[in-house]
Amino acid sequence: MMKRILYLAVTVLLALTGSLARAPLPAEAAHHRPSLAIEQNGIAEGAHVFYDVAQANDAVRKMSDIGFNSLRLILRWNGSAHPDQLQLDGTCNAARAMVNDGMKVLTLNLLPQARDFPKDDAGRGSFVSSYDDLYRLLLGPGGCAGGKLLIKVMPVNEINLTTFCDAQTDDGTLRRRTCAEWAVILQHVVYADAKAAEAQYGLPVGVIGLVVAAQHNPLSEIAAYCNSWKTHGYGDADMDEQGFHPYPLTQTYLADGTIDPYSGVRMTPHIKAAATGCFERPIPIVYTEVAFKTTVPAETGYTGTAQEGVLYVSLEQFMALQQHVAALATAYGVIGIYNFLLTDEPSLSSGWQSGLYYCNGQPKPILGDYSSLVKLESHPPEDSTP
Repeated sequence: MMKRILYLAVTVLLALTGSLARAPLPAEAAHHRPSLAIEQNGIAEGAHVFYDVAQANDAVRKMSDIGFNSLRLILRWNGSAHPDQLQLDGTCNAARAMVNDGMKVLTLNLLPQARDFPKDDAGRGSFVSSYDDLYRLLLGPGGCAGGKLLIKVMPVNEINLTTFCDAQTDDGTLRRRTCAEWAVILQHVVYADAKAAEAQYGLPVGVIGLVVAAQHNPLSEIAAYCNSWKTHGYGDADMDEQGFHPYPLTQTYLADGTIDPYSGVRMTPHIKAAATGCFERPIPIVYTEVAFKTTVPAETGYTGTAQEGVLYVSLEQFMALQQHVAALATAYGVIGIYNFLLTDEPSLSSGWQSGLYYCNGQPKPILGDYSSLVKLESHPPEDSTP
């Protein structure tokens, strides 16, 4: 009964919230997906949060209490064949805490930076070797995951963003093609290695690929990726899921002159169609990163000044956005949503304030409402019609 009350409450709130313009749900949504059923609810967070055992336990406990079942652990690849000890410790600390708190999915996002992107066989060999270390750490005898976590890997993030792929050219088309070429080959070797680890340890290892962001011309990126993939003649898509970051498009505005917050989310059907057309089979989509920056009180310890041209929302708007994004994601068949950050970064000039806790560790006042939404997504009403 309580679940149905929560479901009805969200439905009424979405209908009554007038402070933000909302995209209408697709017509099929009301008939086929009336509940907010998302398989993976999680946080995307840097490994540094988990270097200390006590801090890791605290962060995971907060995630679990909110209702999250998944973590995307972002580990910056150091360019060598082995993660450093802090990264290994952070991974193990996070995994053990997740097992203790009953969480289910740990996605290892070993993240290359532009200068270290693995562009040749030697680089790709070192990159895969780093993943092998993580597999042994988590899945081997006495492994930190204890056989109780589903391990996934995400080797490439936003393939055309110069932060992660520097093709050393100002020609946008050439950069897109070059980065797609490197991403396709890296995805292929990581996928093969993940499936070898799956066979070796007798436990599933999922692979997320072709991670694109709405604001970076994703359809052109998918086309470039697809052309390279076909040129190489790879027989499979080399991914179990596709990642998508449905950020608002800065060039789309509402009638009142504010940025349309749903413009990125509404691209989801086009992303799905493009990937399906390339690989000739549907690839499940995960929102591996969702973030809306909130305004913050002056007394909570932030530094710097807010960025120009960036969408900032009130906490009430943040909740309305999250609720409607969850409804749209369900309608589009998205299987996972990861909020970028648990706790805000302190710099307003360069950081993200999209977390559920202020940078000083205090919970934002909407935490309880957000938790109710996450638990509703994870546990839709039993009497919902299919």
